[in-house]
Amino acid sequence: MQRAEERFNSSPEIFKKSVFFETRSAESTIAEIEKYKREITKGVGAVFCCVVGGKLSEGVDFKDSFCRLAIITGKFYNLILIYY
Repeated sequence: MQRAEERFNSSPEIFKKSVFFETRSAESTIAEIEKYKREITKGVGAVFCCVVGGKLSEGVDFKDSFCRLAIITGKFYNLILIYY
């Protein structure tokens, strides 16, 4: 996630929306969510990147205009083949 954040921050002219990231710290993640929600409320839009199963996996409600699209990608770490 840190590498993606560095890439977004190094070339912000590519993106028309503000990009926010879940951080390792719970306090700074909450601050990022607040910044994200302010951008959405302004009507300019924003992107929030987080980890499935991370700090935002439970207890945070992104309803209505706060989540218009969710894109989930994954990488399998363990490939288990079962032969019957």
